[in-house]
Amino acid sequence: MIEILVFITLASLTIVGFTIYENYFKKNKYKDFKDDLLFDPETNTSMTLEEAESDLLIEKENKEPLSEEYFEDLKYDDEREFFKIHDFYRVSEDYKKITFSNAQFRFLENSMLLSQYTDWRVSNTFKNIKQEKYVSLIFVSTHENHEESGISDNQLFFWLKLRNTSGHYVFKEKTIGDKITSLFDSDNSLIKSKYKVIPIKKYSSTLQIKKLVQKFESIKNVEFEIYEDNLFIKTTRTCNSEDRFVIENVLKEMKF
Repeated sequence: MIEILVFITLASLTIVGFTIYENYFKKNKYKDFKDDLLFDPETNTSMTLEEAESDLLIEKENKEPLSEEYFEDLKYDDEREFFKIHDFYRVSEDYKKITFSNAQFRFLENSMLLSQYTDWRVSNTFKNIKQEKYVSLIFVSTHENHEESGISDNQLFFWLKLRNTSGHYVFKEKTIGDKITSLFDSDNSLIKSKYKVIPIKKYSSTLQIKKLVQKFESIKNVEFEIYEDNLFIKTTRTCNSEDRFVIENVLKEMKF
């Protein structure tokens, strides 16, 4: 069996250029598990070099889950988790892979969860076929001018439509200092939660906001945002199957 590594960037990345994210994953996108064939974990298909170069692999997608052999062969835990999550949504009957439109990307630029980073980009997005719900694997970074200090991470991002909500609020897990200052903050004392409330545009009624925040009290390592009738949820650590499972279970209990 011949081992072949093909260095290419993930085809679904929307911004051209080499990033830590691209360099990290591109060397493992294609791995040879069959004689003289390339393997693509994003579609679970094997192909010739000519097919890979012509992007015909998308038409040949195999909806079967990736093998345990593939995951065991991956060197890094972060990489393994990335592809496990990708594979979960790829084979799910409730989701289909899509690409955000230009209008949707422009709308996401209004999100405070994303605009807090110097760089963010979407690598893969899946849309729920039963409701207006999107799940994206995203790359975020606070690096400037290729400096080593800062954050570079692959995280999970959820986008859902809400009913009967308005205003613009951001919710972040409270630090020790936040817990003290929130006692004297009218916005945080009104919506009692483990999350710090950052009002951007206040909503006249906070009842719906309170009910929504309560749903997230049991979740860790997330921050979320209400923007008019939209709900954005983002993990604050490297994407992993545990966070995906917890967030999905909470969302199942919510009515949108």
